[in-house]
Amino acid sequence: MITTSSASTIEHRFQQRMPLNMDVVIFRNHIPIAVGKIRDISNGGMGIDSEIVNLKKFSLIEIEVGVNQSSNPAYHRLSGVVVHHHNNGFGILFSDLSATDMVVLQQLMLERYPGYSQ
Repeated sequence: MITTSSASTIEHRFQQRMPLNMDVVIFRNHIPIAVGKIRDISNGGMGIDSEIVNLKKFSLIEIEVGVNQSSNPAYHRLSGVVVHHHNNGFGILFSDLSATDMVVLQQLMLERYPGYSQ
């Protein structure tokens, strides 16, 4: 899917993103560098609102998300590459997702959209 933003830039997305409002911690080199909120998500990537200023395009980062496992909160990190950055946040394309990562993504979307199916 190709979308055009108000800044007249074109974003190439392979899947439609779904709105999601979730707090996350942003890591680089396994060190927490900022906090943010997921704006939207798909199996391919996510948009994150954050005040972080020193994040450059093509940076490799991890996003820590909270999911429920057997009624207990658990935290999981998803790896990605920054594909765009702006004053209010950035977008990432997921990279090297494991089978467990895909289950976590599905769980995030199912928690928000109970009827969701891939």
